Formats: sequence, structure tokens, C-alpha cells
Amino acid sequence: MANRYWVGGTNSWDSTAGTKWATSSGGAGGAAVPTSSDNVFFDGNSGTPIATITVTANVASIDFTGYAGALAGSNGLNVAGDLTLSASMTLSYSGQIQFTSTTTQNVTTHGKTLSSAVVFNGVGGSWTLQDALTTSGAITLTAGTLTLNGHAVTCPSFSSSNTNTRTLDLTSSTMTLTGSGTVFSCSTSTNLTLVSTGSEIIANDTSASTKTLTLDGETYNKVTFSGAGPL
Repeated sequence: MANRYWVGGTNSWDSTAGTKWATSSGGAGGAAVPTSSDNVFFDGNSGTPIATITVTANVASIDFTGYAGALAGSNGLNVAGDLTLSASMTLSYSGQIQFTSTTTQNVTTHGKTLSSAVVFNGVGGSWTLQDALTTSGAITLTAGTLTLNGHAVTCPSFSSSNTNTRTLDLTSSTMTLTGSGTVFSCSTSTNLTLVSTGSEIIANDTSASTKTLTLDGETYNKVTFSGAGPL
């Protein structure tokens, strides 16, 4: 496992190393493009560029603490460890973010709204939110444990319909679903452990659209329908 620091200015994250990556903060470029074994850092010494993900990016962890530049692109980002965004960064990235860890990790967004579909998919993996998570893409729990940790989640839809071993811990948290059609789907809850103490799922409709929640017999603490749509 190695560290990779962005020093490439406004440039694309691709399969050609060039001078984009360094092995230390603000160091000389020329290191290899990060792999799933590498921890990636965008920090204060990265400047204020636009870094664009133009191919599928694989990282061990990715940390934007202190970064005031932008992340763009629409190709996938696979994260095997922690994700830490920066409050000072600009986030126009819209690719799918897939968390693939098989151990315990944290997700910290620092108030940034994602434009990404978010997938949690790691056998034995566990992800704990450190603050609120808001995205305009769907959230899917495929395998592993997702713990909201008392924080609010806002997304168009949530799905966890499969037979993989997985846990959804909603304790003292709120999940607000803003999409239309099937906004919450646990139509297959085999091997799903649900912890819902003190939680609320809100189907929030401001467009009078039809929403469907498929719960498959699980017991939820509180489900609220709000907005202009029909019930």
C-alpha cells in the first residue's frame, strides 16, 4: 500500500501517470496512477485545479481534507476504504461511487451534495456515516453493513433487494426519499438485518408523483408520507 497525492493541476485522472501524482504532499510528480492498494489525497498543496475522473478510478481510501479545487467526471470511483470530502472543494463529479471494503470504514461528506449513485458492496464490509449524506443518485446496499449513525440521508431512492448478508442500521436517523416510482425497495429481505430504533423513513413528494415502498414484512419504526402526491 502506498500514498498518492494530486499535484497535476487541472488534468484528467487516467491511465497515464505523467506528473499528476506524487508520493508526498506537494512533492514531485511522476508517481504511478493510484490503484485499489493506494491511499489518495487531494490537499492544500494540490492547489485549486479541476481533477477529472476519465476512467474508472480504484483507490484504497480517498481524502480531500484541505482541498479547495474541484472534482469532476462521470466514470466510476471504487473506494475500498474511507471517503472524506472537503467543505471547501467544488464537487461536480457524477459517476457512481462504489464502496467495496470488507472491513470497517467511514464516510464523511462535510456538507457536500453528491450527484452520484452510491453502492455499498463488500462482503463483511461496514460503513458508518460521520455526517449527513445527500445525493441526487440512488443508494444501494448490496452486501455489508450500512450504519447511518444518527445522521440524515436524502436520496431519490434506496434499494437492498438480494439474498446477500447485509445490515441496515437506521438507529435515530432519518432517510428522506425524493424520487418517484419505487423509492424504497427491500422486496427480497432474505439475510437482511434491519435496526430501526428511533428512525423515520420519509417519502417526500412535491410533484404529485406516485411512490412505492416495498418493505417485505420488515418492521420499521416510523414511515411518513408528505407532499402533494396521492396516497
